Amino acid sequence: MDNVDEVYKLLELYKKSKSKHRLNSLHDYIDNPKSDGYRSIHLVYKLKKEPTIFLEIQMRSKLQHMWATGVEVFGTLQNSSFKSGQGNKKWLEFFALLSSVFALFEGKPILKKHRKYSKNELLKKIKHLNHELKVLENLNVYTAVYKTVAKKMSSGRKGKYQLVVLDSREKTISYKTFGTIHFDEAANLYLELEQKHLNDDQVNIVLVNTGDIKKLEVSYPNYFMDTKELVQKISLIMMDKFL
Repeated sequence: MDNVDEVYKLLELYKKSKSKHRLNSLHDYIDNPKSDGYRSIHLVYKLKKEPTIFLEIQMRSKLQHMWATGVEVFGTLQNSSFKSGQGNKKWLEFFALLSSVFALFEGKPILKKHRKYSKNELLKKIKHLNHELKVLENLNVYTAVYKTVAKKMSSGRKGKYQLVVLDSREKTISYKTFGTIHFDEAANLYLELEQKHLNDDQVNIVLVNTGDIKKLEVSYPNYFMDTKELVQKISLIMMDKFL
């Protein structure tokens, strides 16, 4: 959503909706952010069908999604699972600080471990780490070396599916487009590639439903190593023009 207020409006709509499915759990990681800085709202529904299926819905602001995208992209670039708490501790602290700065901007609680700091102290710490880790330089250099390769496309009458393969070893992002009538072909190829690269953490594969590749790049920037907006926000923080 565009902002936090819209996230909570959407949450209320879900809570008031008359659904045959049961809301099994609700976790508000915006008012109660995780220790690594993750902020979002998770709804888990138990669907009314057999066998039992649980469906998770995640809702967050664009700023929160930008943060989560940054964590995934950096994790890929550093070959570490940052979102699982693995990797360089200084990088992890940078993203934790960034989350708190974003929370200040949105008027929401910052991380507990940062509440002893003033706004100026938080900004000073994140600037120091940005300089030490060369965050902006790394983002621009790393993402620039990835090249996007379009595969042969299949057309359909309604809607399209995109099969995206992110290969960190070859520094390539390839995609193939399928029309609605070719969904089975897309699903079979996805399963084939998943099996082929099952034990290869350098290759990420995803199959999503979207209208076109541009829409996909906007909705799932982490699959295309797209961090332009994150770079802009960090740059504003460094220039004291964000808060």
